[in-house]
Amino acid sequence: FHEETHARQKHSLDIVFATLLQIVFWFNPLFYFIKKSIKLNHEFLADRAVLKTGAKISEYQKILLAFSSNAATPSLAHSLNYSSIKKRFTLMKTHTSQRAIWLRSLLILPLFSILIYGFSTTHVINELKGEANNSSEVSEVLEITIDGNENIYIDNEEIPLEIFDEKITEKNYERTSISTSSKISVSFGQHIIIKLLEKNLTDGLSFCVTADGNTIPENYSGKILEPLHNYNKSKNKKVTKTEIAEYNKLAKKYNAVAIENRKIPLEDLKILETIYRKMTDEQKVNAEPFPECLPPSPPKPPKAPEAPKVKEGEKSDIPPPPPAPKIAKAPSAENGNLYMVPQAPPAPNPDPVEYVKELGKRGATFYIGPHKYSTDEAIELVQKSKEATIDVSKYPIVHLGGC
Repeated sequence: FHEETHARQKHSLDIVFATLLQIVFWFNPLFYFIKKSIKLNHEFLADRAVLKTGAKISEYQKILLAFSSNAATPSLAHSLNYSSIKKRFTLMKTHTSQRAIWLRSLLILPLFSILIYGFSTTHVINELKGEANNSSEVSEVLEITIDGNENIYIDNEEIPLEIFDEKITEKNYERTSISTSSKISVSFGQHIIIKLLEKNLTDGLSFCVTADGNTIPENYSGKILEPLHNYNKSKNKKVTKTEIAEYNKLAKKYNAVAIENRKIPLEDLKILETIYRKMTDEQKVNAEPFPECLPPSPPKPPKAPEAPKVKEGEKSDIPPPPPAPKIAKAPSAENGNLYMVPQAPPAPNPDPVEYVKELGKRGATFYIGPHKYSTDEAIELVQKSKEATIDVSKYPIVHLGGC
């Protein structure tokens, strides 16, 4: 029945599959131990099936021992078979409860969670700030040529300056190449560069400039727009004598005008500022002083609105002025008596004697019951009393108590 169980449970398929894996992963020794464990598990399953039929454990163990001991030396004493036979005998005597099986199965869940958490990694995906342009046109190099007469050619086609912006935005160029002549004016060249920068700043592109066949080394990718002086191979870092002469001529012209009446056109002011900034300290000392201008005067205040005029006989919509505030009445004499507003008493003094003296100086009248006392008498009575009280609620009439 033992071998019949192997056939019914199709253990041979497991062995074939394990053998194929061992052939493919021959370099991995782990598959050898896996195959050995599968075979041993098959024996455990077959032994359990035999014991479920009602066979006695001791008799079945004797049969196994006799079957495995064909040689003169018993298999239990053999070092190769001792481990598997011993394990099979031990498992026959072991009875695992269903509760223990469930507890062991539940332990797999936290172990599996720890493995997932321990071997997981975090991937940070940065979203693209801008989507790629889905234009069907193929990117190419925009070739711009400017001759000495300031004529513009795009791909050998002459383009008027008025439609230059439209032409450079018709296609998606990945790079722009400009070929110029050193004879063109600075203002014209800067105008072309600015137009290209406006496109390249938004598209993230770059372009290079060549003057008379020589590449200008400066990078005009849009970070810093520096003026191109006649598109030479290198910028003139020092002010030339011609520029200093032009500056002195303009500065002398405007310095001759009084500063109150001095007005410099914007074009001349740009020339003066550009040349003056490039001058060294020594050149500034030797040159004409910079013609300063007065700051613009503040705007004139708006005129006050005129009062509306109403013709005689017409009804006025102007509201009447508010009534004047009432003046408080002055003190008046009635029946020979002058009524004055009573004054507030002085602040209390912790020393009653000093407080009485201060009240007396301010003209207070002292009473003890219905009897009137002078200031000196009141001071003497307060000095003799240990629990004197001073009531100023009806000031300037002061009532003394405890005297």
